[in-house]
Amino acid sequence: MSVRTDGVDRQSSSMSTFLNLPADEASTSFGRRPFALHHELTTHPLIQPEALAELAASLPPDEVEHNSGKVDAVAPDGSVPQADLTPSEIVSTIETNNCWIVLQIHEAPAYRELYDALFDELRPHLPAEQGEIVQRQAVFFLATGGSTTPAHIDLEHGLLLHLRGEKQVQVGDFPDLRTAQRKIERMHMGEHRNVAQPPQDPAHFDLRPGDGVHIPAFTPHLIQTAPGPVSLSLTIALKTEATMRESAVYRANAHMRRLGLKPRRPGVNQRSDRVKHRLIETIGAARRRRAA
Repeated sequence: MSVRTDGVDRQSSSMSTFLNLPADEASTSFGRRPFALHHELTTHPLIQPEALAELAASLPPDEVEHNSGKVDAVAPDGSVPQADLTPSEIVSTIETNNCWIVLQIHEAPAYRELYDALFDELRPHLPAEQGEIVQRQAVFFLATGGSTTPAHIDLEHGLLLHLRGEKQVQVGDFPDLRTAQRKIERMHMGEHRNVAQPPQDPAHFDLRPGDGVHIPAFTPHLIQTAPGPVSLSLTIALKTEATMRESAVYRANAHMRRLGLKPRRPGVNQRSDRVKHRLIETIGAARRRRAA
């Protein structure tokens, strides 16, 4: 299935300072399936090269994720080569170094107002089933043209807001429910986020500046930038009460599987899910008390 992001009706979308979400689709699809959206961030001063260079210089190097962008669409073992460059050097040479780099803004004082505003605008669009936002973060993704981010999953819901260059995002499924359950369980126990197969039956989103896409948590996706100009996106990511409950079930299932049991995946038995959620919360609280 192919999705054109210019198919979103700008006039019928809810108008706000930065986010231009299709209100009806957001209320029914958020957290369930991907959908296209628009935004008004392309001229913001904090996305300009000088601001990004300052941001890169301000972040501790060990907190900056970066890899080579010249890789295959899948990297099942999670191993992707890195350039022997500092974050500032990667940003300043991004047009030619064949890399991608992730720059966090959620703890950067200069970005606090923008960061808060984006989540304030998103919050009213969340379906009631998602509950409150429990954790949140936001990162810039800067990449040389022609770069690939291998197929992977995230534990958070995301809005990818494209700012510069062109990018294709494929969002699909795991090959089967068993593969999905085992991979998500292992990731909750510390395994890398890359998946062994490309997204199955994917929706394709061709992004240009001002376009965006919602990617639900635990959903395989593959990102490829078009050859040529540097690509820049901002992703705002969030864990809700619903994703935290689901993560607790996956974590409990992983422990049960290590004991030789065959647990049911989240959503199959609500009573069982509640018990697992409470168990993980109790274990977490006990660990926090011991660490205090």
